[in-house]
Amino acid sequence: MNKIQQFLLRHNIPETDIIYILREDKKTAIHTLDGRITTTYTPLKTVLAGMNADAFLNINKGIALAVSQIQQVENGIYTMRDGRVFKGRVRTPMQHRHNQQIIASDSPASSIPAEARTMLQRFSILDKMPVAFCIIELVFDQRGRGIDFIFRYCNQEMAVLESTPIDQLLNRSFYEVFENGDKKWLVTYADVALNGTSRIIRSYSPEIDSQLTIYCFQPMEGFCACALINTELHPQEL
Repeated sequence: MNKIQQFLLRHNIPETDIIYILREDKKTAIHTLDGRITTTYTPLKTVLAGMNADAFLNINKGIALAVSQIQQVENGIYTMRDGRVFKGRVRTPMQHRHNQQIIASDSPASSIPAEARTMLQRFSILDKMPVAFCIIELVFDQRGRGIDFIFRYCNQEMAVLESTPIDQLLNRSFYEVFENGDKKWLVTYADVALNGTSRIIRSYSPEIDSQLTIYCFQPMEGFCACALINTELHPQEL
């Protein structure tokens, strides 16, 4: 075990939890998924040399990004899954394509359907909308009955409503996140996803212990879009 691995172990930092490593205030700052920032005087280049070389991209002087946490790269601009944006050094088109291939092959998004990735792109404009919004993909059994759904897009307000970070919702089954979740709305969601109907649900949600009004429509076959309002907090919006 090298000195960098010992440092990570001592500070309880799994390498897979690192989002990016930045040179800040003459220190190397390691940012992790749990919001911690751990600093060291060890140069960034030395820190990277002691870790999995394939797991990080050194995109610019003093900036190294975890490949698995890069959501998009376009024209040298790297957008992370937590919303932070970094500018990479000037590269040739071939170098940019190489980096994009690395990201695509390592990213968790590469294992999800193309339609689901499309949802992230189409609805990203709603990231900061002050109303909880999500896109769910229905899961059906052999008889065509809805038995579960997977979050394919969630905006920031959705994470607030569910008291669950976006990265713990996205691309995960509802009943994986909420093991005792109520299944009463599955029929409605399935109707919208399959038949393109628009529905309004007004009911109690035991997951958040609140009354909800949910406006549902079909953004694409097999998917249901939901705008959710906590009617106890916003009764005037009904």
